[in-house]
Amino acid sequence: MIYIFYGEDRIKKNTEVSKVAKGQVSYLSNRDMNQDILVSYADHISLFNEVNTILFDEAITEKDEIFASNILSKMKESKTIFIFLERNLLAPVIKKYKSYAEDIK
Repeated sequence: MIYIFYGEDRIKKNTEVSKVAKGQVSYLSNRDMNQDILVSYADHISLFNEVNTILFDEAITEKDEIFASNILSKMKESKTIFIFLERNLLAPVIKKYKSYAEDIK
């Protein structure tokens, strides 16, 4: 599942995160991120059916190849919750992610 929260109000974004985040919440930094890691998190199945949350901060860029459609599809279908916290998103970027995200606020 993918959730995207954007805007300048950090308090509102954190409130939204607390509503959807479940299980262990992990932060994945931009420098450590690659497609193999994303697929690994998307394919992860817990022994006890626990749902985990992966948090990204300012990870989406307009020309980002890491979040290709096949990777976004895996993330969308995953039990793992992926939350993106972004400052600003342009309309073309929102349009790209709209079909994959559970919610964009």
